[in-house]
Amino acid sequence: GKFQGKLPEAALLIRVSKAYFHCGKALVRSKLWDSDRHAVPGDFPPFGQVIKDQTRAPDSVEALEAVMDELYTDTLY
Repeated sequence: GKFQGKLPEAALLIRVSKAYFHCGKALVRSKLWDSDRHAVPGDFPPFGQVIKDQTRAPDSVEALEAVMDELYTDTLY
């Protein structure tokens, strides 16, 4: 199943009284649909490199990515 037999340690119930789909001004200002501003595939470093750079971890990029893959697979629900 979705939780692989594991129950969450905690839960939070949120009641939404009003929600807005989007802020029109934010979307226009973001130029989200301007293809000249889109990132080119390959411009971003691998996630493991980002983690290594931000944390100054001594591990290799490959090792960090393996750990993140395992964490996401086993603990992210």
